[in-house]
Amino acid sequence: MNKQKHTYKGIMALLLIGIVLFVTSCKKQVDDYGLRSDYAVYTTMTPTPLDAPTVSISGSGLQSEPNVSFRVYVNMLYDSAVVANFTLTGTAVKGTHYTYDGDYTVTIPPQMRYVDVPVKVINNSLGASASKTIILSLVSASNNFKIGIGVGNGFNKSTYTIKKS
Repeated sequence: MNKQKHTYKGIMALLLIGIVLFVTSCKKQVDDYGLRSDYAVYTTMTPTPLDAPTVSISGSGLQSEPNVSFRVYVNMLYDSAVVANFTLTGTAVKGTHYTYDGDYTVTIPPQMRYVDVPVKVINNSLGASASKTIILSLVSASNNFKIGIGVGNGFNKSTYTIKKS
């Protein structure tokens, strides 16, 4: 009976050590991927619920679809406004293929998850070209927020492809 008691205690001790190692390694993995350890700003192409299994960083539509929205997120709620600066580049030319009236800065209000960056596609602008791209790239953010999330700080840019109607 005494031998069984020691065996049981040994198994329980090993189980406890295994649980502790598992929990600490999970935290390390989350920290390594930058998902929860630091505040970050990231972008997607389409509205995506926070708990969705996939996030799209690209989208496309016909040139006859005038309204495009890039979405800029923070990965955690913050008590102050977060200002993110970005660029719009790609093969599409502003004024020829699309219009944007903003100043390349967005402000995510305190305790909010995201803001949209609206871009208007100009219909019949492609000519002989089959498609053009608009790329929103995050450049910097206030309050020591990192740009991008995950491995290699992905989701730091989103691409929209304008297709011929």
